[in-house]
Amino acid sequence: MTAAPCSSGAQRFNAPRSQLVIGQAKGILMERDRITAEEAVDRLMAASQATNVKLRDSAARMSAPGALDADP
Repeated sequence: MTAAPCSSGAQRFNAPRSQLVIGQAKGILMERDRITAEEAVDRLMAASQATNVKLRDSAARMSAPGALDADP
């Protein structure tokens, strides 16, 4: 027995949220590291692939308050 595919309604609900979180993480990287939007997306994708975590989840971790604070 196979799992039922995700309904298109759920996908439409989650897509804008995912895009928002990815956009926030992209902006954080651009500001912090003074890089282009394309470079920021490349870094997000590389981090996602390296950790085997979905891009939106990796971006959410990066966007969390204090996630990028330097260690003392």
